[in-house]
Amino acid sequence: MSIKTICDKFHTYYDANIINSLDKNAENFIEEICVNINSKKIKNIPKENSTLIKLIYNKVSKHYPVPKFLGGPNQLNILRSKKYGKTIFIFGETHSRTTDCPNNQGAEKIEDYLPKLILSTPKFLDIYIEAVFPSEKGFYSQICQRFHNMTDQYYKKLQKKCEKYGSNLNAAMRTTELKNSFRKCLNESTRVAEECKLARVHYTDVRSNELLDHYDPVTQFLDDLDLYFIRIEELHRKYEKINCTEKFFHKHKSTLLLLTDYEKSKKFLLQIFDNKKLVKELNKSYLGEKIKDYYLGIVTKIIEQELQYNNYVINRGFTFLSLDTASMEQKMLIFNKMAINLSINLIEIPSSMVDMYTLSRMFKEFKNVDKQPKEARNIILYFGSDHSKLMGNFLKSIGFNTLFKLESNLENCIKVTDTYLDLLYN
Repeated sequence: MSIKTICDKFHTYYDANIINSLDKNAENFIEEICVNINSKKIKNIPKENSTLIKLIYNKVSKHYPVPKFLGGPNQLNILRSKKYGKTIFIFGETHSRTTDCPNNQGAEKIEDYLPKLILSTPKFLDIYIEAVFPSEKGFYSQICQRFHNMTDQYYKKLQKKCEKYGSNLNAAMRTTELKNSFRKCLNESTRVAEECKLARVHYTDVRSNELLDHYDPVTQFLDDLDLYFIRIEELHRKYEKINCTEKFFHKHKSTLLLLTDYEKSKKFLLQIFDNKKLVKELNKSYLGEKIKDYYLGIVTKIIEQELQYNNYVINRGFTFLSLDTASMEQKMLIFNKMAINLSINLIEIPSSMVDMYTLSRMFKEFKNVDKQPKEARNIILYFGSDHSKLMGNFLKSIGFNTLFKLESNLENCIKVTDTYLDLLYN
C-alpha cells in the first residue's frame, strides 16, 4: 500500500492502526517521528496534524485503561459495516445510579472510564450519550440537573447545594453523571481543551433542555402525564397509580379534548416528527429519510395498538376528564381506571426522537472540521437499554454485522472481555 493511500486512510478514519499496513521499516520510522514530536524532541513541524500524531503516539505507548469490570452498563453490542466504514460500540443500561460490580476486583465506573479512554485511544472517537440539551446554545449553564418532579423553589435550593457539594449531588441516573464528567468536552467554548482532542462528545436527548423546556407539545404533555404516574413493582407486573391535580387538567384541557378522537389522537402524537431540532438533524443526514421511515413505522404501530386496543375506555375517559362539571374525585377515579389500560409504551413515544437524532448525527458529514474525521467512524453509544436495542436493530437492518454481544447477569455492571479490548484498541 502506497504512502499516499495510507495518508488518505489516516485522514478518513483517524485510526493509528492503519499504520500496520506499511512495511515494518516504514511503520517504525513513522512511529518514531510521532513519538519524538509528541515528546517535544522535534519542534516547529509545518502543518503538523497533532491529532494523528497523538493517536499514533498512543498506539505505540499502549497506556490504555483496562478495567476488569465496567460499572453502569449491563449490555454491550459491537457492530461493524464495511459499506459505511463504521465500528459501533453500543452500551445499554437500566438508568440507575448504583453499580453492583464485584468489590475489589478492578471495577471502574463508566463515567470515570470514558474520560480516561479519550486521552489514551489510538482511534478518534465519537461518543454519543443520552444527555439533555444545554439551556444556552452550546453551553451547560446549570450546575445541577433539573427533573420534572421538582418545583421552582426546590430546584433553587438544590442549585445552592450543588454549588457547595458538586454537580453529581442530584445525579439520579448514570447518564447524568456521564454528562457531568464530559461537561468540558460538551460545552462549545471548552471542547478544544487538550483532554477533548481525540474525541467528539455529543448530547442527544432532543426532548428537552436542562431546564426542562420542551421542544414539542407531545413531549410536554406526555412528560406531564408521566409525572402523575407512580410505578409500583408487584409480582413482576407494573401497576400505575395516578395523583392528578387541577393544574394538569387546566394546562392540557385542549389536548385532552383531542384525545377523545382516535384520528386526532394519532395526528397529535405523530407531531414528535415535527420537532425542529430533530428535523434539522434528519435533513443533514444522508440516511435521514431511512431513519425517519424506520421509526415512523415503530411509533405508528405503538399508537395504533394502544389507541385501538383501548379505544373505548380511553376515549370515554379523556372525554370525561375534559369536562368542567366533573369533580376532582371523579376525575381521579376515572384516571386510575385508565391507567390500567394505557400502556407505558404510549407515554414513552418521544424516546424515539432521541434515537433518530443520534443516528442522524452518526450518518452525516461534519462541516468545518479541523484535524478530525469528517464522519463518525469509531463510535461509542451510551444509552438506556431500550434506546440501545432499537438503534442496534436499525443498524442491523441496514447491513451492520454483529462482532460481539454481551448480556450481563449483573444489573449495572459488565465484565470487560479480551474481545472488547481487541476491537476497541486494535
